[in-house]
Amino acid sequence: MSESQVHLDVFAALYPSGGIGRYTRELTALLQRPEAPPARFVYPRDAPDIRPPWSAGWTAPLPWGSRRMRVLWTLSARAGIRPDREFGEPAVFHSPTGYGPLFRRTRLIVTVHDLTAFTHPKWHYWRTVFLAQNTLPWAARHADRVLCDSEFVRGEVISTFHVDPSRVVTVPLAVGDEFRPLPAGEAEAHVQRRFGIEPPFVLHVGTVEPRKNHASLMTAFEQLRSAGFPGKLVLVGNDGWLMEPILRRIETSPEAGQVVRLRSTEDQDLTALYGACTAFAYPSWDEGFGLPPLEAMACGAACVTSSRSSLPEVVGDAGILVDPADDEGLASSLITLWRDEDRRRALGAAGIERARRFDRQSFVDRMFSIYREVLAMGPRGARSSA
Repeated sequence: MSESQVHLDVFAALYPSGGIGRYTRELTALLQRPEAPPARFVYPRDAPDIRPPWSAGWTAPLPWGSRRMRVLWTLSARAGIRPDREFGEPAVFHSPTGYGPLFRRTRLIVTVHDLTAFTHPKWHYWRTVFLAQNTLPWAARHADRVLCDSEFVRGEVISTFHVDPSRVVTVPLAVGDEFRPLPAGEAEAHVQRRFGIEPPFVLHVGTVEPRKNHASLMTAFEQLRSAGFPGKLVLVGNDGWLMEPILRRIETSPEAGQVVRLRSTEDQDLTALYGACTAFAYPSWDEGFGLPPLEAMACGAACVTSSRSSLPEVVGDAGILVDPADDEGLASSLITLWRDEDRRRALGAAGIERARRFDRQSFVDRMFSIYREVLAMGPRGARSSA
């Protein structure tokens, strides 16, 4: 076996967007620190046509392609395939997607970000649902540690997959140091210079996909405009999946001309957008964590977000929580924040304080502790994954 080495599946990190991709890139950054346990980054050779951003010394490309990798994930879970040798027999393998594979001697860590492929399969392509439903339960039961971004997801994993609670660990995500309040006027100047957008505006950040609840946000924005709000709705995020009805809802709105879509933004752009917005709105139906509200709070934005899933854990009392099914409540909250500058400032200050609980060093320390804990277990004996 690769002596005391962690192999990280970085397939998701090779894609330009997406929450799991961002999470995986964060893991590659922390594993390259001098104090990190020895690690290698694993990916299929025919991964997307972009050059991996890591030097050859960090990579351990697999001798086959991404399609075979997906098949292997499923066969490992459902047919007993144990590909230790094909993966170089690492001491520990970390799957940020949660799919596995399952091993005979290698210790396994999986991250389960959410269970929406089980609870709301209609929000995903059938291929995603098939892969998740045929791998995640077996990987979670087989893994030495199951990492979850929130207590909400941890509870779902334990109850849905019947995993021993002692092996399921909550590791909240961290807000990057780059997300911080900007000096007065700097954020607005950056947004105007970069995108030609002037305050006031309502901001949403997230991939265009069903669970983000863009339809309710559009309804609330229409009511906000009817109340006299003179600004725009700025939607930051790439095109996702099953988005045709969402785009139709936006395009047929009487306020379609007041909606701005930004598909490509850097972190410095996001920091300025968060800092300049009148309110940050995130009425998602279901989140495993909800990183955009945390980033928004860290930048001093007044947040309105969902009262469901993990989001109350992240926002606490530093934002306004509304039921995502309550269009009127969302609109009323946005109208209140637009009209009440003192309320905006109070929430902004509370958000900055709240975001400090989710610092990057705490995340790094927790992950290193878990890696070393599992490395210390030594090789596993052959056992059933049922």
